[in-house]
Amino acid sequence: MRGLWIHWIRRTDPDFQKELIELYRTFYNLFVKCASEIVGSVAVAEEVVQDSMSEFLWSHDIYRLYEMDRECRVYYMRRVVCNRAITEYRKKKPCIPIEEVSSLLLGESPEEIYLRKEKEEIIQDAIMALPSKERMVMMLHLNNPEMSYSHMASILDISRKTVASRLDKAQKMLVKELKKRDIIVE
Repeated sequence: MRGLWIHWIRRTDPDFQKELIELYRTFYNLFVKCASEIVGSVAVAEEVVQDSMSEFLWSHDIYRLYEMDRECRVYYMRRVVCNRAITEYRKKKPCIPIEEVSSLLLGESPEEIYLRKEKEEIIQDAIMALPSKERMVMMLHLNNPEMSYSHMASILDISRKTVASRLDKAQKMLVKELKKRDIIVE
């Protein structure tokens, strides 16, 4: 069915695809900014934007935009980029920032280094075991601790209160899991 839509759109409205390419070029910097806030790298974000847009513009999903107005098209294209960036972000293994304890790490014995790395792996495993929605908010918060809830909400396209509740739920689940594994002592 979609193939028929694409064929019909291209045959009856040749300017449609040109308009989408124009929107892509106009909002390219916005798309890169959104993606870089998720993946944490401008270079990776540029690849994400290019890959997601080229795949989208030349795929059968293009028919979804045909009857939308310009603003909705931009929003939809932004969501495509953000979803692709989130997928790319999930491929990376998360790292927990440990700058706070870096001064203590200078004089560690091999046993202490081993135990610290083991604890870090347990913490990372516990984070990865969180439900996907809570894990995404937690990872975004850990990798960008200065980012406001409002900013996280705009990136994830959810409300500020949802960000706060998911982060709170994730923290409680992590504390419970880490207590079970004797990483946190009551």
